[in-house]
Formats: sequence, C-alpha cells, structure tokens
Amino acid sequence: MILLNDSGRVAEGIGACLLLVREGRLATPPASEGALESITLDLIGELAAAEGIQLERRPIDRSELYIADELGLTGTLAEITPIKSIDEQALPEDAPILSALERRYREAVMGTLPHPAVELNRFPG
Repeated sequence: MILLNDSGRVAEGIGACLLLVREGRLATPPASEGALESITLDLIGELAAAEGIQLERRPIDRSELYIADELGLTGTLAEITPIKSIDEQALPEDAPILSALERRYREAVMGTLPHPAVELNRFPG
C-alpha cells in the first residue's frame, strides 16, 4: 500500500520508503511530504551515489507511479523490495537499477563488499 499525503502526493509505503526510477533517475519523497526519515534510505542514497546514481528527494505525484520504470520500497525490514503493480496495473518486470542496488545493499550489510556508509558491528559468540 502506498500512502498519500493531504495534497494527494506520495508520502510512503506502510513502514517503508518509496523508491521511484524514471529515465535512469532515482527519486523518493522528502520528509516534508510525509515520508519516513530512514537510515536505510540514507544508506541506499550513499550506495546509489557510489554507482553514479543520484537519489533525488522531491515531491512525487501519484500519476508518476503509473509511468515509473521501476518502483520499490526500502526500509529495515523491506531492504529493497520491488513493487510489481500499482492498482492492478503491472509494472515492467525488468528492474535493473533497483536490482543492482539491492545486490549492492546486501553485499554491504553482509560485509562481502564493504562500503564506508555501512559500519558493521560484530558481536562475540
């Protein structure tokens, strides 16, 4: 479920931030639009920047969801979860940008390919 703010623009998903890809650009609503403040989203922004992709925080109109090249949700539990359809309208199966970011995120948090934005704490035991 995608939540809208009082102005009818995209705010967030249930417990996760929205990621929208259009024409190779990554966007998410800012906190001023009602979006969650998210450590995971900040990390995704760092990982995207390292790949030459800028994460733009800007208002997103509901109509953009229907013409997005890729849509996903991100958060601690969601990690990066692709959105397959909006209002029963299928989105493209291919999600190269979000898939690449998802792989890079997992590599960073698992420590197989460290990134300076991810500080891993290893607990004894």
